[in-house]
Amino acid sequence: MTAFRFHCKRCGNCCTRPEGRVRVDPADVPRMAALLELSPAGLASRYLTPGPEAWLLVRLAPDGACPFFEREEGLGACRVYEARPEHCRTFPFWPEVLEDERVLREVQRFCPGIEV
Repeated sequence: MTAFRFHCKRCGNCCTRPEGRVRVDPADVPRMAALLELSPAGLASRYLTPGPEAWLLVRLAPDGACPFFEREEGLGACRVYEARPEHCRTFPFWPEVLEDERVLREVQRFCPGIEV
């Protein structure tokens, strides 16, 4: 396991990577929907698509960014921050980042908040 420190710089790089995918556990849907004042079905039809296994995936904007990403005074922000999916809450402490030095180095290239 690779040890590192993380302090989010609010750069938005993790939210705007075209090759990125935001996994949403079905248990996250009611919280996100309530925050956006949508029904769970409304949230799913507008923002989600089926993914592998039991996961849902957020439909990315045409530019590849998460549709919940926005900028506030030049800093990255999330419209669903209080109810964001576990996948977002746990970044960058994902098992593949913790267990594989190559993956950690790849994530470090776009995330200035990681300090090894």
